[in-house]
Amino acid sequence: MSNVLLLLLGMVFTVAGAEKSEVVVLEGTTAVLPCVLDPRSKQSGAIHWTKSRGSDLTSLCRRQKSGLMYLNVGLVQRVRCSRSELGDCSLHISRVTAEDAGEYKCTVQERGRVTTTDVTLRVIRVSFSTSEPLEGGFLNVSCSVTPWPENAKIKWLLNGKERQSAISGSRGRDTERRISSVSQSDAGNWTCVVLTPVNRSWKVLVEASELLKVKGIEMPQNDAMMVYAAVGSSADLPCVFTEGFSPYNTTWTRLSKGSSAGQIPSSHLVYVPLPTAPRNSSIPWDRSLNVPMVDIGDGGLYMCSARVQNQKMERKMELVTVQVSSKIKHNTLTLTCHLSNPKEVTKYEWVRVTYDIHGTASVRLVGAFRDLSLANPEEQDAGELACRYYGSRGLLGNVTYHSHTMGGLYREKGSSSNKGAMVVGFGILSLLVVLIALQMYRNHRRRKMIMPYPALETIVHSNANEQERNRAKQKKGSCDR
Repeated sequence: MSNVLLLLLGMVFTVAGAEKSEVVVLEGTTAVLPCVLDPRSKQSGAIHWTKSRGSDLTSLCRRQKSGLMYLNVGLVQRVRCSRSELGDCSLHISRVTAEDAGEYKCTVQERGRVTTTDVTLRVIRVSFSTSEPLEGGFLNVSCSVTPWPENAKIKWLLNGKERQSAISGSRGRDTERRISSVSQSDAGNWTCVVLTPVNRSWKVLVEASELLKVKGIEMPQNDAMMVYAAVGSSADLPCVFTEGFSPYNTTWTRLSKGSSAGQIPSSHLVYVPLPTAPRNSSIPWDRSLNVPMVDIGDGGLYMCSARVQNQKMERKMELVTVQVSSKIKHNTLTLTCHLSNPKEVTKYEWVRVTYDIHGTASVRLVGAFRDLSLANPEEQDAGELACRYYGSRGLLGNVTYHSHTMGGLYREKGSSSNKGAMVVGFGILSLLVVLIALQMYRNHRRRKMIMPYPALETIVHSNANEQERNRAKQKKGSCDR
């Protein structure tokens, strides 16, 4: 009787309360479903992991007390379960897919005690209808969570900035956003943030990201680019397509009104290689335009257009010319930093650049406005002045003014009141020089006419002397009589 009672007692199990947990993972990663027992227990109990499929249970992993393990044939390569010395009986599923989502149960039998743990596995996925769409085409961006959390909603982030306000899940499981015309502004890291209601507020349940690359003109990314160039320097207007593309029918057109408005001849196109490419190399996907020497009239709106895969792509950009103008008034030299389009500029800086004997440059701030005034500039003010202009993106560019002539300009302006006296004095001096030169010329002509006839000159002088003596004799005879 006692043996039978002991046998019956050995078949009685104590069922502990079931624990519930939730795990959310990104598709393609590894999911760890927790099942942790008391680490103080030194006995190895039986472990059984199952998954609910409607009313049916599918066995995934079974480990007996003896250590013998049975795995689901279809999941042998992706499922692993075991018990560690710390009582960890977690289930590891690698390369998770949406089909792995669902309800799981961990059952452990140990010393007549049955412990169960319920785990909900949710799988989130961000996907695009086309992995690398072409500029101008359409695109669907989808975020799915399986199974969909109750009353959840999502919001989209693009490169960390909210792209769309939070919206509820459509069809109870995913949300989809359609972009009718894809541009480079849509490229980047798309993040789906899943929010669930907690105590009258929204809590982030999980977020997943996916990188989108748009094929087309990668630089510039939009039509708002402005290229700054100092007058007299060279400028490159970028038009770089996705690497590997071979655009054809490339044309550059100046859209703004001006002396050179209209289509630029193909013979004037200069393809500028990328910085990482060897010099003098031709890169098929780079169709940038080089302006060898920028003139003040070159500023304006330009457009690069080409065809790729039977689709026309174009990009607009503006060339902004920069120069320094100077004027002197009341012994003050005023320098002005002039831009053909200053709409992006938020701040100006004037700095003086000096060099030591080793050629090391030192910069000193001398002004913080568009205009720089220098009172009574002298030789010590000579050197190099640079105007820096800034925008919301930081430093946009700079233009240099060489001030080695400032002292001369000032002296010329200071002596303007004496110009009248200088002109009068110069005129009198010139007249004296002309008179002296004329007299010298007349003397020269006279000597030139007499020199060929020396005998005639002797005869003339002899006759003159003879006539003088005769007049003297006649006068003396008259006195004697």
